[in-house]
Amino acid sequence: MPGKVATVAAAAIALAAALLSTGAAADDVAEFYRSNRVRIVVGHPPGTAGDAHARLLGRHLGRYLPGAPAVIVQNMPGAGGLIAANYLYAAAPADGSVLATFSHDMPMLALLGENANVRFDPLKLGWLGSSSGYEDDALLLLVHEGAAFVTIDDARGESRRELVLGVTGEHARGSDVPVALREPAGVNLNLLFGGAAEEATGGAVPHLLRQVLGLNLKVISGFPDSNAIDAAIARGEIDGRMASLSAIRASRPQWLTSSGPMRVLMQFGRATRHPAFAEAPTARELAGDEATRELIALAEIPYMMSRPYAVPPGVPAGRARALASAFAAVHEDAAFRAGAARLGFDVSLVGPEAMRQLLDRIIEAPAELRDRLRKARAGGGE
Repeated sequence: MPGKVATVAAAAIALAAALLSTGAAADDVAEFYRSNRVRIVVGHPPGTAGDAHARLLGRHLGRYLPGAPAVIVQNMPGAGGLIAANYLYAAAPADGSVLATFSHDMPMLALLGENANVRFDPLKLGWLGSSSGYEDDALLLLVHEGAAFVTIDDARGESRRELVLGVTGEHARGSDVPVALREPAGVNLNLLFGGAAEEATGGAVPHLLRQVLGLNLKVISGFPDSNAIDAAIARGEIDGRMASLSAIRASRPQWLTSSGPMRVLMQFGRATRHPAFAEAPTARELAGDEATRELIALAEIPYMMSRPYAVPPGVPAGRARALASAFAAVHEDAAFRAGAARLGFDVSLVGPEAMRQLLDRIIEAPAELRDRLRKARAGGGE
């Protein structure tokens, strides 16, 4: 009996010690955030959708962190968010005071080894998650009503017309899809098109569409931003642009009305058609064979992590958990969701584990498929 009592007492002491340790750790996290501001580094320019989203998040995040710290936003644009991603990985304090958001294409860019300037490993970042899994979003191929295109079939087949796209630069989020629609599916994407670095989503998308779906696409690069592309559309210099539904809702909602000046020819980033555009096919539907559908599905993975947020490697576990918990809680906050609705943002939270699974899908894809995607995104032949 004495031995049993001693065992129970020892277990009780161990439990008490564990509880005290947990409480002390929680107190340490709260004390850290009471004493430090939290900084959100944004890899998008001021005034863009990515910037607006980070500022909306920042207005609510501090309330869900122990110690209720002030949260500030710092823009660090450049190279589609690569500067911010490199900074987060290699230079940002790994103490829990910094998180960052950047183009959803950055993890793919790194994992495919497409850019020699990549200095971060997406598998080692501390992922908080993504605010959007594209459940109520889509990358749309839009053309002006004055252009000679009513459906995507007008850019396919024997009478393929030239469809010209304008983009801001290499790997701007909107220029990577069109190139990949080009060869096997017989789509002539020489429809004059624009794609802006952040809103139009996909620096490699035009290349991808041209290469794998057979669109006869001519890409015009050099636009500074989406406003410049929209002005070129209005002047009749280009036929259209690629843009996310959420960005159009936020910046050009009149385009989505029945009397608006733009038509939707196709959708990218979705396995099924968005209910609002039931007449516009998805890229997967345009694929001519299963191998091409698999390639497109792989290329669309970044859109399932459409608004990613991460912390540097090595953040103390308690602070990392606090940040992830606060990030998730914000997405249930009524004021945050109301603000997101006003700005046209999709809110479909992707958690840290789901983010890692998406990254695993990229690295576990067959080498031949990844190589084909890399070439298509770069605008090269297959």
